[in-house]
Amino acid sequence: MTRTTLRATLHLAWPILIAQVTLMLMPIMDTMMVGHYHTTDLAAVALGNSVYITVFLTLSGVLQALSPHFAHHHGAGDRALIRRDFQQGVWLAALLAVLGVGVLSFPAPLLAWTQASPEVLDKAADYLRAIAFGIPAVMLYKVATALLGATHHQRVLMWVSMTGVAVNVPLNYVLIHGELGLPELGATGCGIATAIATTLNMLLAFRYFARHPDFTALALFKDWQKPDWQRQAELIKLGAPIAFSLMVEISAFTLIALFVARLGPSVIGGHRIAAQMAGLCYMLPLALGTATSILVGQACGAGDYRRARHTAWVGALLAGTLATVVGLIIYLLRNPIAHAFSDDPAVVTIGVQLMIFIAVYQFFDGVQTIGTFALRGYKVTFAPMWIHVLCFWLIGLGGGYYLAFYDLSALGYTLGPSGAAGFWGASVVSTIAAALLLSALLHQVSRDKAREFGDRPL
Repeated sequence: MTRTTLRATLHLAWPILIAQVTLMLMPIMDTMMVGHYHTTDLAAVALGNSVYITVFLTLSGVLQALSPHFAHHHGAGDRALIRRDFQQGVWLAALLAVLGVGVLSFPAPLLAWTQASPEVLDKAADYLRAIAFGIPAVMLYKVATALLGATHHQRVLMWVSMTGVAVNVPLNYVLIHGELGLPELGATGCGIATAIATTLNMLLAFRYFARHPDFTALALFKDWQKPDWQRQAELIKLGAPIAFSLMVEISAFTLIALFVARLGPSVIGGHRIAAQMAGLCYMLPLALGTATSILVGQACGAGDYRRARHTAWVGALLAGTLATVVGLIIYLLRNPIAHAFSDDPAVVTIGVQLMIFIAVYQFFDGVQTIGTFALRGYKVTFAPMWIHVLCFWLIGLGGGYYLAFYDLSALGYTLGPSGAAGFWGASVVSTIAAALLLSALLHQVSRDKAREFGDRPL
């Protein structure tokens, strides 16, 4: 059974991984291309992208409630419920997009307290206003990815994301440097290119729905429903804790960029390099977590809670092991990686130092990610939210802030303020704590479900 579960998880995860890594290339290419353009623009993209990622993942987290619903419906073979939740998901995405565009179009309150230089703040605000135009497409694309993954059409996500990056990279170059008679936009050009590429991704995914026989049979666009506010409330009830968990987990990293902004562009740039690589490493457990959540949800929908429990623990072991290997590779290649992002020696030095932390916490990050996603497959989202608050905000962000900016000699320690390294050290501790707590919760939930419904499918 273990070998079958491993094959099913990897078969579902590898196209998702490629799709996510490819999409991750957009901000990475933004960083690399603007990093060789000007350090100030690099700092602006670092600050702006920190805000964008926090807003985007928080809002799209609500839409992740669709994934376990689609998986349960698919496991039960209920086409009508898939169509209903797809249409309600589109309405929910539209509502969230309005909120996202509003926040990103007026970013001054989010940026003002960073104490970055006025030039960096102005460029970061322009970057955010540009990228805001892509938010509606991004929200709709999240609905599409939830349905495609739950129905085992995940390979199309891989090809769509590759197309988006293929468009994003040349657009970046043209708009950053002002080629082909266009104005030289620097950081703002990155935002425009990303908005265009993400809109293309959404259009391709919905075209696939309109043409592929599996989805034409679902009649996704037939008898279009008005917003069902009771169903919207149900989706938000499940999705809001997911969104808050994502906001907590991501902001624990992205807010570091805002806090260290006072330390100067070089520190911002060095942290940005490490954060980009940490995000790239996270794509592996994220893909395996998505696959595990889908398989757990399908097993629950079919009433096979014994298979759901087994799938969750196989996913945790697989993710922890593979994430450790990836972290080791990043550690060994940290010098050439840092030089690929910037020509500034100060930025490179800081980036190299911070990437050491990435290798340390990879196993635990893999385990806690699978724990979170497997619990979503069981439609358990509230308790993991509070675990994330405790670990990533209180321990990671709060503890990191104290280590970064305060002298601990008053407490009997000789360690002085450690800057960005203090945040990353606290992040390691917070990730270990999250892995332990989420694993304990998953053990309890999966055991209780298996006992409640017995070892045989219902």
